[in-house]
Amino acid sequence: MSGFSWVDDEIARLQEEDLYLRPLLNCPGRMITDSQERLTSMQRMLPGLLQIQRCLRVPVGCRLEPATQMQNACGCAGFDDAPDSFLKPWIRIDQKGFSLCNSAQVTTFYSGLMVHECGHILFSRKLYAERASRNGKRRLRAVILNFLEDARIEELLRLDAPGFQPSLQALRNFVDYPTVAQFAPLFPILPEGDKLHLLLFTVLQAPHLATPQMQTWLALDESCVWQQLKQLLQSPPNSENTVISLAKTLDEYIRSFDRLIPPNRLAPQQLQTEAPPIRERKLRQIEANFEDAAFRSPETAAAELLAAATTLSQWPLPEAMTAAERLLLLAGEVEKGTPRQKLQAGRRFSLDHLEQKQSLGTDVVLPFSDDSAARLNADIAAELDHLLRVLSGAAPASSDGDTWDWDSDRRTIIETVQADKTHATQWQALLSRITNQVAATRAVFRIRA
Repeated sequence: MSGFSWVDDEIARLQEEDLYLRPLLNCPGRMITDSQERLTSMQRMLPGLLQIQRCLRVPVGCRLEPATQMQNACGCAGFDDAPDSFLKPWIRIDQKGFSLCNSAQVTTFYSGLMVHECGHILFSRKLYAERASRNGKRRLRAVILNFLEDARIEELLRLDAPGFQPSLQALRNFVDYPTVAQFAPLFPILPEGDKLHLLLFTVLQAPHLATPQMQTWLALDESCVWQQLKQLLQSPPNSENTVISLAKTLDEYIRSFDRLIPPNRLAPQQLQTEAPPIRERKLRQIEANFEDAAFRSPETAAAELLAAATTLSQWPLPEAMTAAERLLLLAGEVEKGTPRQKLQAGRRFSLDHLEQKQSLGTDVVLPFSDDSAARLNADIAAELDHLLRVLSGAAPASSDGDTWDWDSDRRTIIETVQADKTHATQWQALLSRITNQVAATRAVFRIRA
């Protein structure tokens, strides 16, 4: 439809789903904070998580294990042998979900997380090769690549397993939407770099939460960033090649704005010729750049902030003096040891917060002590062994002859269960009862589409 884009379709879909999910997300409950209680809750969820893995046809050999590395994410999925081959998959989950939702919502959260990570095991291949070949390229491109791949696999999961859609949507509500809700009110006072990257994050993760100020903001070249991002995302990322291509396009688009944002070394005489509103915006970004540079080395941050304030105080501009005073106050706070974990300066939004959103690789949090992790792994192994015994004890099945080798020790055989006449008759009787209902439901879906 002319004038509409994938972003517009996503906004309509997300707004509609929010109406259905809001009662679930607002249900009362308390946060699970005790380590032992978290461990017990995780143990209780394991059988269900393994069943989700089986329902989505993830190979039984896919390892499910608790996270063991001190980083930041809700979970991750990968292959021990990627990107050369994809025969040894694994999924890791951590305890971060317990701090994002209450006890009444935690099962829904981890169900959505498990479905999402299974989606990567089933559908992601070129992404792993692209990430492995990045070799120091812009981190933002890797973040964009991951966001677009998340959108692609979740759409495939919605089509392949629609019953898990509420869990997937709840995962977004607990992980992505709070970020936009937190930063959107601050949008008018953020520097240029933060505004640009917040818009990118919003259009990719929660476009229905964009405020009118965000949608109408003009960059330093008088272009409307929101509209241009929508134009770049006319169609959904429906293949891995499209994901890689879109990530490159969006990264180059953001790179073009880097030239508009002034560096720290900008001379004051260059600003004197600017109109006062533009001069003030550029100075705010210069101040943010100084903050970024200072906090890359926390042990010398106070001294670097003081030096930056001294530099700006020598510029013959009233706005520069105001920026210098703010840097001096910040240097004093740092010197006194005031904790400042999340400075909203320059491009820190994309490089810090968005980097934590990567769900592939080893970006995970240490959830439990080593002995607790060992107990969880033992529970997973026991559940998996039980599941294998149940599957092996099923009725005899005839093979259709399709096989493939995973490695030297494993072979997968696709088998088809042949029903006898009695069961076939029962099945046809049951099927005839719901034929009219299925036809009516499909007609409703066609009307809505």
